[in-house]
Amino acid sequence: MIALNSSRPASAWRRMGAAQCSLGDILIMQSNASEATAILTGARSNFLKMRKRLGAAQCSQRLGVTLRRQCKYTEAENHLMHACDQFLDIGLEDSERI
Repeated sequence: MIALNSSRPASAWRRMGAAQCSLGDILIMQSNASEATAILTGARSNFLKMRKRLGAAQCSQRLGVTLRRQCKYTEAENHLMHACDQFLDIGLEDSERI
């Protein structure tokens, strides 16, 4: 997992966070849910540190889906509800969510 530090510009961190989310998606497709969970958790943490709420919400949503596939329903529900709240706070409607 890559830690956030201040030596890189914010745009580089946004791209890295997006890449981490994409890597998480690939790991999910490869049935490597535990590693995907770790990657998505790190990406979400980086987005939160940058105050990028949309990226954090998308990671929360992906975490919820990943946990649901692992039959971790309570954790999945928590992440999905959190993602929903974040999307609503940002002002995105259902049709606008990724």
